[in-house]
Amino acid sequence: MRDLNLKQPIKIDRTANDDGYVITDANGTEFFFYEKEKGSTEMVYDGFCSGIKPSISEEATIEQIINGVDCPLPIDIIPNLMGINLVSVDKVQWGKQKDGQLTHLTIVFTPNHKS
Repeated sequence: MRDLNLKQPIKIDRTANDDGYVITDANGTEFFFYEKEKGSTEMVYDGFCSGIKPSISEEATIEQIINGVDCPLPIDIIPNLMGINLVSVDKVQWGKQKDGQLTHLTIVFTPNHKS
C-alpha cells in the first residue's frame, strides 16, 4: 500500500453524505476517506483533489431524472453504454465548481437489489 504524505493536516470535515471524511492539508489538497462498510470503523482512501473546491453538490433519483430533472450524465448512458439496469440504480450524485465544471459524479446503487 502506498503511503500518503499529508502536509500538516489543517482541517478534517465529514463528507456531505456523512459517510466519510475530507482531510485538507496546508497546501489545500483534499484527501477523501470513506467507510469500508456502513457502520465500519475501517476507512478506505478514495483519492485526492488538489485546488478543486466544489461549491455545488447535487443529486437526483433515477425517477427524477426520467421525469426531466437535469443530470450531467444522460440517463441512457447507464443501461446502453455501462450495461447497468436502471432498476439497480437509486440515484446519481455530482458536484460542480462555480464555473460549472464537473468535479465528481457517483452512481448510487439500490441497496440489496436482486436482479
